[in-house]
Amino acid sequence: MATTTLLDVVTNTPAETEQAGERFGSGLRQGDMLLLEGDLGAGKTTFVRGVARGAGSSAHIASPTFQLVRVYPGRVQLAHVDLYRLEASAGLVELGLEELLDQGAVVVEWGNRLDAPEAGLLSIEHLGGEVILVIDTSSARSAVALLRPDGTVAAEEVHDSGPGFDLPACFRALAKNQALTKVAVAVGPGSFTGLRVGVSFGLGLAMGYAIPIVALKTLHLQAARSDDPVIALAEAGRGRVYHLAPGAEPGVAEPGALPDNLPVVGWLRPSTEAALLAAGRRLKPELELRSAGAAASLMLETASEVAYGSLRLEYMHGFSARV
Repeated sequence: MATTTLLDVVTNTPAETEQAGERFGSGLRQGDMLLLEGDLGAGKTTFVRGVARGAGSSAHIASPTFQLVRVYPGRVQLAHVDLYRLEASAGLVELGLEELLDQGAVVVEWGNRLDAPEAGLLSIEHLGGEVILVIDTSSARSAVALLRPDGTVAAEEVHDSGPGFDLPACFRALAKNQALTKVAVAVGPGSFTGLRVGVSFGLGLAMGYAIPIVALKTLHLQAARSDDPVIALAEAGRGRVYHLAPGAEPGVAEPGALPDNLPVVGWLRPSTEAALLAAGRRLKPELELRSAGAAASLMLETASEVAYGSLRLEYMHGFSARV
């Protein structure tokens, strides 16, 4: 296995972190493996984005958290591995990485969970900075993201909603050493219980830190995840969905009553997704969508701040309630 000497580097912006990665990637060879360690939001994926460019790839780089590995062709094939969801340490053979090393180079996020003593190790530490907190707990999945002042996503996590999702713990893990400047929270329509969890927590943070809060409508947030026209959906209960088509007002309907001329986007229960598919509706794949944090960043370009006492939930068709 080839080895590379890694030097201490301090970067001040995501672009500088990418440039550092690009310099490293320009020297990658077949058989090189780099393990990255660092907290959530430290900049590991940003660094890998530069590494891929240095290795000759022009592909869009995103964290492969939900599929373990993504492979990018280039001057040197680069395998991007993310072991965040790996509960125990594993070896190269167990994860099938030996074959990838024969084909090119491998970069592993959360590399401290991989037993590969001959690989290079790079620790990435975020030294702090100002961020906007984004919270969406209105759907079957919940998202928490941190946005940098320039609107780029510093860190993001998505979890299944429900009693097992610990929003305060997720926030603490993401926001370490960060200074909050604003809170943006999804206000529905969607699950009443989920909305109360997210909005109450976000409002409490905003008031406690004396910072502004912005209300993001759930359906508009889901629509902003796609560059192409879509019908945005959210759970409405009893087998129905809230829906928003381009140029139309929000509504509520059974899956079979939705327009069929556009793909649909939304974080839905498996039973609702099955009903949509049975009705002939096409769900746009997650890999073709931007993250909730990136979508919120677009909405924040025009969204207005609201007074603490004016923040309202939209959890039933035609009905709103104050927190």
